[in-house]
Amino acid sequence: MRPRLRALLERTLGASVEDVESVAGGDINQAYALGLSDNRRVFVKTNDACDPEMFAAEASGLAWLAAAGALRVP
Repeated sequence: MRPRLRALLERTLGASVEDVESVAGGDINQAYALGLSDNRRVFVKTNDACDPEMFAAEASGLAWLAAAGALRVP
C-alpha cells in the first residue's frame, strides 16, 4: 500500500493502520484488508486509473441490491 494512501486512510478513519493484507479476487482494482489501532478491520479498494465516479456508482448499485433484501450485500 502506498504511503500517501495509508496516511489518507489514517486521517479519514481516525486510527493508525497496524496491519495491511493484500486481498485477491479482482482484476481491475487493488484490494486490502486493514487492521486498525482501534481494533476495527476494514476493506479498502483502490484504483489509480479508473473513472473517479466508478466507486460511487458501485456503492449506488450495492445500495440498490441491499434494498431488495434478497441477499447479503457489503
